[in-house]
Amino acid sequence: MKKLFILFLMPLLLGGCKEKNQEPAQETLHQYTMYVGTNDKDTYQCEIGIDAAKELVYGIMMDHFSDGFTMYEADGVWRDEDGVVTHETTFVCIVVQPNSIEVYKAADALIVALNQSTILITSSTNTQIDFYTGK
Repeated sequence: MKKLFILFLMPLLLGGCKEKNQEPAQETLHQYTMYVGTNDKDTYQCEIGIDAAKELVYGIMMDHFSDGFTMYEADGVWRDEDGVVTHETTFVCIVVQPNSIEVYKAADALIVALNQSTILITSSTNTQIDFYTGK
C-alpha cells in the first residue's frame, strides 16, 4: 500500500519541476526605442556640448527607467519643413516596458531639457522578449 501511495504522489510532487530545455518564462512587455537628438530646435546646434547632452539624457532615462535601459550614440540625419538637411548626434534609448506611459513621460522631459521639436519613438509590440538567465 505504501508503494502505491508514493507512486500516486510522485506526479503531484514533481508536476511543478521544469526540465532544463524548456522555453523560458515570458512576460507581456514591449520594446520602445527613443531617438533623442541633441541639436537645439531653434539654432540647429548642440548648445550644451555632446558630453553634457549625454549626461542629461542618461539622467532623465535613469529617473524614468531605473530598472534598466540601453543607450548608445548614433548619427542622426533629417530634413526639416524648409528642406534643410541636418546632421546631429542622436542618442538611441531602448527600454522594455509593459506600456508606453513612462516612455512618453521621459520623452516630455527630454524635449524640454534639450529644446527639441520632437523625439522619434518606435515600438515593437509583437517582439518576443525573454530575460534569459542561462541553463
